[in-house]
Amino acid sequence: MIFLAALIIGARFSRSITHPIAQLIKKMRNIEKGDLDKLEEAALGNVPISPQNEVGLLHRTFKMMLQRIRELIDENYAKQLVIRETELKALQAQINPHFLYNTLESINWLAKVQKQRQISEMVEALGFPQASTQVNLEVEIQNILQLISLVSRQ
Repeated sequence: MIFLAALIIGARFSRSITHPIAQLIKKMRNIEKGDLDKLEEAALGNVPISPQNEVGLLHRTFKMMLQRIRELIDENYAKQLVIRETELKALQAQINPHFLYNTLESINWLAKVQKQRQISEMVEALGFPQASTQVNLEVEIQNILQLISLVSRQ
């Protein structure tokens, strides 16, 4: 009888240690599989977290690690957004002057066709890009494709 009671008490004691560890391992495997939706408080489920023993310390440390992973994911996402916005602004900065100069060039040629020398001279006085700042058609098409790609990602 004493042996049976000792066996039952020993089994319960053993389960009180192994069950929380088994639950923690299950949660770790879910995270390992990419189940990152459970990074919040629910990731530990109803496991009692008692920092008074090693198992509690494992749970608390795992919880802190999950919170840090969530922070890093959010931080990385925010940085990626900043990078995309910066790339978009850089491309727009390249394209806007290009359209301005094309418009001025169109006005200039329209004035020349209509023999409006004064208008043509005024437009030319505004200035056109130097030969060194002109971009060949292939590069310009590539810039436009990059802009379209960036805009379509948003």
